[in-house]
Amino acid sequence: MADTHKSITNKPMTTLNRRQFIKAGACAAGMAAISGSLNAATTPRPAVASSQLSHFDLINGVSTLVVDGAPFLITGAQCDVWRSTYQDASAEAFFDGYSAMHATTVGTDILWSKIEVSEGEYDFAFLDWFIHQAEKHSLKLVLHLFGSNVCGKMQEGSGASAYPVYVPSYIRDAPDRFQRMILPGQYVPEGPAMCPNDPRTLERERLYVEHLAKYLKERDNSHTVVLAQVENEPGCWTWNGDGPDRNTVRCTCPYCNKKWAASTFDSPYTFMVESFADYVRVLSDNITRVYPLPLYVNSPWYPPETVRTFLERCPHIAMVGIDGIFSTEEPNILVKSQVSRNIPFAAECPTENPKTRFNLDVLPYYSIIGELGIGFLLWEAHAPNTVVDDAEAVRRFAHALYPIKSAMTVIARTRGTSRLSGWFARRDFETSLFKTMFAREGAQCRVVDDNVVDIRIGDAIFTVRESNAGIIALLDSGDLVVASPSANLTLRGIHFKSAETGRFEGERWAGTEPLLLGDQTGAQSLNISTPSVVLLRR
Repeated sequence: MADTHKSITNKPMTTLNRRQFIKAGACAAGMAAISGSLNAATTPRPAVASSQLSHFDLINGVSTLVVDGAPFLITGAQCDVWRSTYQDASAEAFFDGYSAMHATTVGTDILWSKIEVSEGEYDFAFLDWFIHQAEKHSLKLVLHLFGSNVCGKMQEGSGASAYPVYVPSYIRDAPDRFQRMILPGQYVPEGPAMCPNDPRTLERERLYVEHLAKYLKERDNSHTVVLAQVENEPGCWTWNGDGPDRNTVRCTCPYCNKKWAASTFDSPYTFMVESFADYVRVLSDNITRVYPLPLYVNSPWYPPETVRTFLERCPHIAMVGIDGIFSTEEPNILVKSQVSRNIPFAAECPTENPKTRFNLDVLPYYSIIGELGIGFLLWEAHAPNTVVDDAEAVRRFAHALYPIKSAMTVIARTRGTSRLSGWFARRDFETSLFKTMFAREGAQCRVVDDNVVDIRIGDAIFTVRESNAGIIALLDSGDLVVASPSANLTLRGIHFKSAETGRFEGERWAGTEPLLLGDQTGAQSLNISTPSVVLLRR
């Protein structure tokens, strides 16, 4: 049958299911914790049309995502698939919460089964709901394309109660037409996923992503979608309990046996990785041909050589984002994965991990100034491990994100130069006590065994006390910008005439109120007691 899709750009949005949201009280308490505590709090504005598609650019040698013509930093969260796919009050509360927390971006999971409603028939209402929510909340959107291989599975759960199901029913229910992987051992009941070497499955998914790309090109005039993830942690190594060594595992379906026999691979693991990468290449090539949106693959702690394989075999994959970044301690998998042309991106940091929640206030700074990455997304697990339902977590994350969002363009434009410095604290997870302070001064980084650190930028020296994180940028005018949730600063080397809180709208400064600069012998003092961006004028 001919493939068709329903474009609903001009259709009214369907009414949400307004069933009672049990956690609404906690969410409201979290939002109230933000109210009144931030300077010049931002109000969401309707999305406006943009003529520029997002893309990557080198700014001062640092790979940077450019959105609406300006450098952009990803800060926010991905909503868990169980909550987001119902598109009800709890899903809307996710958008409400992260907009109020000053996120720039949220991620949502786009299920193949929700778009291709029957073979060759595409209905984009499911996708459109997320775009509409992001536009309404002035958030940018990362699409996670959950297709034929989601963590080595094709659905969650088994039998009639399986939900969500990632592949369309016409594929799931026709094993004689579409090949699932044949793997040894007691694989999880939700899997295995579809075989990457089955040309029939690949052709159906290729047509699907092509239609999706065409729809985005037609519908997303405001360029709300800035990035798309192709598949989700594709693999075949998900067993109940202990499974076989992954180096010994490969699919033994007829397609794979034929490919294995005709080629020389150093291990079954290499065979499967290259098969997944070749599958992703077909999908990413077709998306890019229609609509050249930046694309990436996410890694569930793949070995560095696997990261390299995806990058070398998939020219239209910009990077391999790294999941599971819980803390700023190094060496970690984010650092180890910076091979080939990879770009640092803490892509999915799960809130169900207590270390992630412990480091909410420093992880964005670690990604952006520690690793000079494109940003940081939480993976917000379902209750009780959400952030939006936890008033204290909301407060901490909102306080961390506000300064970054309010000085984003300046921060992004000065990274990679001597005009940017910054710091963040490392604390012991078991005791919550301070351990060390990371400091960046241009290209130079150091770790200090003290909770007081001197930060140099230009002719100025800032002594930082009582602060978990902050960023300083030097403007062309010679003025300095300080972005921090809180800090007690002593300033030497330059005598500043005035200090003013405010925010940058693009590259234009919008001041709000003067801030007192204290006089000391040969120095000045500045106390940032609430999340702020401060302009220091010479």
